Amino acid sequence: MRPPSRRGLTMLEVLVAAVILVAVVTMVMVIMSSASNRTTTETANLVMQAKATKLIDEISAELRMAKADTIVPIGPDLNLPVGPDPISNDTFQDPTNDNAVTPINPLSGPDFADFVSARARCPLNSEPESVTPPKPPKGKVQAGHARYPGIRFNTMVTDSMKIITDKDGKKVLSPVSELDFNTKKPLYNRTVVYESVLEPADYQGGIQEAIDGIDNNRNGLIDERMLTRQEYRNNPAPNPLPDPTPIARNLRGVAFELPTTGAPHQVIIHVMFQDVDSKGKVLWYHTSTSVSVRN
Repeated sequence: MRPPSRRGLTMLEVLVAAVILVAVVTMVMVIMSSASNRTTTETANLVMQAKATKLIDEISAELRMAKADTIVPIGPDLNLPVGPDPISNDTFQDPTNDNAVTPINPLSGPDFADFVSARARCPLNSEPESVTPPKPPKGKVQAGHARYPGIRFNTMVTDSMKIITDKDGKKVLSPVSELDFNTKKPLYNRTVVYESVLEPADYQGGIQEAIDGIDNNRNGLIDERMLTRQEYRNNPAPNPLPDPTPIARNLRGVAFELPTTGAPHQVIIHVMFQDVDSKGKVLWYHTSTSVSVRN
């Protein structure tokens, strides 16, 4: 026991206690910061997943009601009169990422025109997974298919509703389809067009988005696209046609994969969203689904 004249902490003990306290506080702050960043990233991924699921569900519901022989791709008509070209597999050197070779559209391949390494700002690359035996890169186009940035098809009008009795005896609302009273078959007199286009100038003073690795429209994202939807009756079609309406933004890419021959009784939809987390890291979420056309 210390004598009364030496009771209390020595200067050395005070310093040691202060160092321990600072270390504990620092450790707690690091843990909280890490947890916060992880939560923010996970939240962004969940939001992108929810948006992608909702978008694919909406497009799939319309495609299931479409007439198969009216489904046609939309793309740049570079080889007229042959028709729309698939999404280009061309690449560019990203000046903001040490000139890394980057695909113009990651959904074009990954049979890209040039080798794309994992360091490119792209969720898909040309490097196979590091497993034995090696697997092909993700996102390959099916044999006998091609991917396009848009699609057009005729479908049934389902705006009107009627009350019917379901299999359980309950009264429910059901869509009414317009019928040809001679053939007793539905009329596919509504045309729907989906098309992926580059984002326009943002309200923050940016300019039209371009594929150059730069945030041209100043919304925090790189080389992003949006998906537009256009709908009109085709018996006859109005003149002029209604303007397309944006239905999804912040997309790195959208693609509709169709067979290169024959009526497409199956359409594969690819959606790739992007977002930025709290640290400025670009995040991607890519998903796809196959839709069977019934008619």
